[in-house]
Amino acid sequence: FAKHRHGGSGTTHGRVEEGHGRKETRIVTVLEPDDWPWKTKNNGEWAGLRTAVRIDRTREVVGGETSAEIHYFVSSLPPDPERIGKAIRAHWDIENGLHWLLDVAFDDDDRKVRNARSAENLAVIARMAFTLVKRDPTRKRGVAASRKKAGWDTDYLAHVLTSGKSIT
Repeated sequence: FAKHRHGGSGTTHGRVEEGHGRKETRIVTVLEPDDWPWKTKNNGEWAGLRTAVRIDRTREVVGGETSAEIHYFVSSLPPDPERIGKAIRAHWDIENGLHWLLDVAFDDDDRKVRNARSAENLAVIARMAFTLVKRDPTRKRGVAASRKKAGWDTDYLAHVLTSGKSIT
């Protein structure tokens, strides 16, 4: 990537977005290396890798500070920086949206679990519960309210756990 920044080969796509009191600039640089440094026989676990990706991201807050970050990715996609940039952005939109919902509905960030395995187990259970509540076609309220209702109403809890199918 250092070679590319100074005139080497690669393709680049830039995008600027403004909103929520900030301006974010993302520059996606994609390289298609001939030889991956970690190549194994038949490329092993990394089979199908095609592109190396670098995203330079600058965020300016209105009337305030500026921050810059660099992120690296590997991909099996063709060297199309606009497409790869959109795919990475879509992934993080989903991830951030899910995290926000879990935090609001399950107080994810307020858990005081110190043991890593326990924290991971609770996170899996929260995602399973979130999915079950979200899939309820009769749900008329938000996920947080439905979760509370399931805690208070054992009939509704049974309905959510069985996806509305009778167990008798």
